[in-house]
Amino acid sequence: MQQIEDLGPQYRLDNPFAARMQFHQSWYRATVLDVGFGCRPTGNCFGNLLQPEDGKRGLNFLSSDIAELAERSRALNPRGIEQNRLERNLLSSQPMCFNLFGPLAECDELAASLAQAFVTEQVSEVTAVAFEYSPQPRSEYLNDLTAFDVFIEYRRDVGRLEFLAIEVKLSEPFSPKRYPLADRREYQHWTDLPTAPWLPAERESLDASAHNQLWRDHMLAFALKARDAERYASGKLILIRHPADAKTATAVAGYQRLLKDTDTTFVDMPLDRLMTHWAPMVAGTAHERWLSEFDRRYVNLAGSEELWRKFK
Repeated sequence: MQQIEDLGPQYRLDNPFAARMQFHQSWYRATVLDVGFGCRPTGNCFGNLLQPEDGKRGLNFLSSDIAELAERSRALNPRGIEQNRLERNLLSSQPMCFNLFGPLAECDELAASLAQAFVTEQVSEVTAVAFEYSPQPRSEYLNDLTAFDVFIEYRRDVGRLEFLAIEVKLSEPFSPKRYPLADRREYQHWTDLPTAPWLPAERESLDASAHNQLWRDHMLAFALKARDAERYASGKLILIRHPADAKTATAVAGYQRLLKDTDTTFVDMPLDRLMTHWAPMVAGTAHERWLSEFDRRYVNLAGSEELWRKFK
């Protein structure tokens, strides 16, 4: 059986969920990948880091196809997709994006089937899957650096294109930096449109630091749909988060209170609920092993639970 010392150094100042997830990723590296832990350029070593040579081998990804997709995406967007974080940090949500949505980008039939979990209508085809995506030119939207972790463009049997703009969280909190509504005319423009999803009475609460990043992601999705109305019949922001992440759940609950009762453009999707939707869709297919491995690495923490109880 694996020993606690095999898991490598742990960052003791993390919040409880982040600490638990770091421990689980350290367990996954030591037990499943069976490789040693790595260090940052500063010399600080942690159990959730891969050594550079193991990162180059694509061990942060659930398959070689996903690793190759991640590298191609990074080459196209080196500023938005940071190499060290992508290749070596098992705790980062960025490689998790590729591990969760990479197979959809590689298989049109799978993408159309799994996109069904986010919408009530029948999806006939997925036309595009992009990572770290921001519509251009920025000046026509929010005029800032806000981007979607994943962007899925799809079509129903008839009609125009629609899209899913996806924000993925693993253990990182929403960015604590506050971008004030009053400081940018683009924010005010989109927020004050009559069709905007936010309650007018809550306008001054939208840019609170607890959910500022979530608000900007949602605003970008709204701006994309409103600005490109002839292209897109609908658009949603989907938040993917771990069900045990209490801090993010609290921020989401606070944000949802700022939305109109009729809003359908924001969807909170915990990972366990997503796995419940997707598992029957891949059962008996070549993709079943991928989803099972994703669940073991990110969602179901049972594998490391016995060691965690000893570590605490």
